[in-house]
Amino acid sequence: MLRNSLLIIFSLTLISCGEKDNYDPAHDYFTFANTDQFVTRHIALDLDVDFAEKTLSGSVVLDMTVLDAEADHIILDTRDIAVSNVVFHRADGDTETATFEMGEAHESKGTPLLISVPAGIDSES
Repeated sequence: MLRNSLLIIFSLTLISCGEKDNYDPAHDYFTFANTDQFVTRHIALDLDVDFAEKTLSGSVVLDMTVLDAEADHIILDTRDIAVSNVVFHRADGDTETATFEMGEAHESKGTPLLISVPAGIDSES
């Protein structure tokens, strides 16, 4: 009997907290990422584990598609990481170091990593 009462109370709480008029089930409300401007197609992650220090270090390569040619920043979600550099690899083989900054931390979303997109990066690069 107690279990049924808890389920009913929980269900009522969920219904009362929802904003039916503004809710979009296709929108991810728990990310900073600008997925309407860039889509990640492939991720290559290379990590070294240091069990004694309880750390991971390494690199990640993101293969991304540009959806919005006017976008000037890529925004990625992070939590408790230090980023030392960001490099763009162009289709012609050239590389370019990008400027980046960590945004303001959020309790549930983490910290956004804002990466400036160099000029000339477009959907063909």
